[in-house]
Amino acid sequence: MLDLTPTGETGKLTITSVTTGCPPSTNHFEGSVGGDGLATCSGTLAGNDANKARVVVQGVNREVGHDGDLFETPASSVFYSPA
Repeated sequence: MLDLTPTGETGKLTITSVTTGCPPSTNHFEGSVGGDGLATCSGTLAGNDANKARVVVQGVNREVGHDGDLFETPASSVFYSPA
């Protein structure tokens, strides 16, 4: 049975690479999250309107647990810059 109870643990991810483009940029991160294992994240940032006031981040989060299980979760956010 899979235990999906949140552990409440946190961790820090380190930027491993950044690829800039016009308009999108891609960022890759990795690090450990609590005692759960290794986490890797990738996200693409792109302006979503003519004046770039809204930025969309889309990516995927992956975690490899100490027992070898792989978890993958899509992630997306929208950020607005003040006018």
